[in-house]
Order: sequence, then C-alpha cells, then structure tokens
Amino acid sequence: MKQFCGIIRIMNIAVVDDQIRETARLCDILTEYASSANLPVTVDRFESGEEFLAGYRPYLYSVIFLDIYMSGISGIETARSIRESDAEAHIIFLTSSMDHMGEAFSVHAFQYLLKQSGEEFRKTVVELMDDVLKSRHSNSTVLEFLWEKKEYRISYNDLIYIKSNNHNLEIMDSHENAYFPRITYKAVYKKLSSDGRFLQINRGILVNIDKIESFSPASDPNICRLKGDYCFPINLRERKAINAIRQNYIFRKMHNKT
Repeated sequence: MKQFCGIIRIMNIAVVDDQIRETARLCDILTEYASSANLPVTVDRFESGEEFLAGYRPYLYSVIFLDIYMSGISGIETARSIRESDAEAHIIFLTSSMDHMGEAFSVHAFQYLLKQSGEEFRKTVVELMDDVLKSRHSNSTVLEFLWEKKEYRISYNDLIYIKSNNHNLEIMDSHENAYFPRITYKAVYKKLSSDGRFLQINRGILVNIDKIESFSPASDPNICRLKGDYCFPINLRERKAINAIRQNYIFRKMHNKT
C-alpha cells in the first residue's frame, strides 16, 4: 500500500451489489485502505443498478465497483449506461465467475475482481486500489494551488476548464468540484498552455480539449460544449485558428496511439 499524502481532493467511490454482506466487507476494506493511505474518500453503497443510476451524475464517482449478477439490470447493463456520459470512471466488476470477461472489457472496465474469501480478497482489493491511484496520477503534470487554507493538487486529466471573471478565477474539475483560488488567470494560463491539451477559446476561457463534446456545431457555430454540459462562446475572429489547433492536437494524439 502506498501513501498519497499530498492529495487533498476527496475520491468518491460507489459499490453496487445486491449482496449486503459482500458490500459491507468491501466497504470496510476500502475504508481501511483510505485510512492507511491517508486518502480522503467517500464510499456510497447501492443494492441495485437501478438505485445507482437513479441518482447518478457523470463524473460523480472516480471508482465504481459493480456486481455483474444482480436482480434487475445487470452490472454490464449498468456499466453501459455509465459509459454513455462518463468515459473516465474506473469501473471494476465484482463477480464469482469469469464468464463475462469479454463483455466487461467491452465497456472499458479497469479490472475484473473475482470474489474470494478471507485475506486474499483484502490483499487483491488493496493492490487494485494502488493501481487505480497510480493510473489516475501517472501523469506528473498537476495544477497546484491554495484555496480556503488547503493545498490542492489536481491532475491535468481532471481539469475541465479555467475561467476568469472580473479578476476572479474559477477552476472546474471532472467531478463538478469548483475552486476559486486567489491566483491570476495569466499565471495558470502560462502553466497550462504549454501542455498542448489546453486551448484558449476566448479571452479568459481555457478548456481541456479532451473534455470537448462538441465544437462549433452546425446548430450553434460559436459554442464549445464540454463534458458536464458546460458551454462557452468561441472567439469569432479566432475561430478558424482555434479549431485548427484543436484538430492538430487530436491528430497528434491519434497518431501517437498507433
């Protein structure tokens, strides 16, 4: 188990399983892990896919443990609903059988966790959570700032937009957490603009290209829509240049994956 003392932002975890005893056991392990790793977490329990989806919001949970075999809709069906609006949550399937592994990875599951008894299961969960945190913070690029007497370190991957409004700065992350640190937009822009994935679409508006859902659509050619249904106007004079930068970034990213 690794220590993640520098991370202040809370990690939200959901456990969806209709077997109450199994859910309680997993939640206890996760709570113990968080305490040992000095990691602030919340763990919410749900007894069905329907109950979970009823109150679900995209990017609300960083990690979602899903039992595949549940009464009502299955874990696979629940995962497909999640992926319609959230491509980033780490989905971990819980099951007593390996029969559905192909379906699990078709929805980009992070891992397939076989239910076991005793200490072996606890050890597996701990190792898995280490892998989750390593995955989330493997990119060393983080934005650091102070707000309300706390130090925050947010991975660039988790940033949606940075906006300046009347000299006040707003930072929004993928979990709908808004921060208002007393730093200048210019300072943040200087740090993020060299990364490549951040694009200034208008004065005082910097967005994460990876979070763009639609850019200058035919219905409204001057709007950039981001994940989480955030919308911002695009600078009319710079629209072609802005779009060219975005397209070049996408091309480079696709090329690097091949």
